[in-house]
Amino acid sequence: MRRVILPLSVAAVALALLSACASGAAPSPTPSDSSSATATATSTATPTSTATPTSTAASPDIPDGEGACHDDELGYSLESRPDDSGAGQFYWNLVFTNNGSQPCTLEGNPTVVMVNAETGQPAGNPADPDFVQDSGTVMLPVGGSAYSLLHLTEAGAHDCPIVPVSNLLVNPPHSDGTPAEVGTPNAIEGCDSDVTIFSAGSLTPQPATP
Repeated sequence: MRRVILPLSVAAVALALLSACASGAAPSPTPSDSSSATATATSTATPTSTATPTSTAASPDIPDGEGACHDDELGYSLESRPDDSGAGQFYWNLVFTNNGSQPCTLEGNPTVVMVNAETGQPAGNPADPDFVQDSGTVMLPVGGSAYSLLHLTEAGAHDCPIVPVSNLLVNPPHSDGTPAEVGTPNAIEGCDSDVTIFSAGSLTPQPATP
């Protein structure tokens, strides 16, 4: 029998094919198969949504950052309320007006003292604080006003030395500065002793009802 002698290169290729079949290994993917496999294995990340921060709206009455009114920004006046007066007692509105260049706030009760018209000195005790329900913080726009209801009783109803009064000394709430001297709508009588004959209501955005 005659033997067939294959060239060396052809024999090597045949040997490689026989080895592959014996082991069951899959043939290597073609370049196009490789690109497809890579694309399939690579997942596209979905961007995580970022929650939009919720803004805190400022109060419609009190803008964020507004500060307390300063003494030198305020103007003062007194308004009589004759329809609410009688039977030995009467009422005034003590008005605080913002004369500054920015809105500001007031909260609480003013300090109010009667002045002896003869000596120019304080007379009697300061007004008792009268707390008005739901008064809260009052925002004064430029030119805006807040109100404190003054409730006064006749000095003659008290056992005290009586003096004429035509002015009040006024400080806004939480102020220890120099008080403003405010003229009264009409002259009254006060007690020049340790007697309290009136009260001052907490500040409100509108005149309070007695």
